[in-house]
Amino acid sequence: MTTKHLNLKFSVKDTDAIRNMAKSGRTAYAIALWFIRQGRPVATDEVLRVCDDMGVKVRKSA
Repeated sequence: MTTKHLNLKFSVKDTDAIRNMAKSGRTAYAIALWFIRQGRPVATDEVLRVCDDMGVKVRKSA
């Protein structure tokens, strides 16, 4: 997996989880909430950027 930006906030495990959640139809907002519940604050824009870098389409919100 190559990304345009050096992304130190998300591990490979995190990006796999983001990819799976986005492909299952979750919005970027829901994915960001999942990280917040894990105790790791993440902005919706960061999720959108990571999805864009991976080439995964995701909606911003419902």
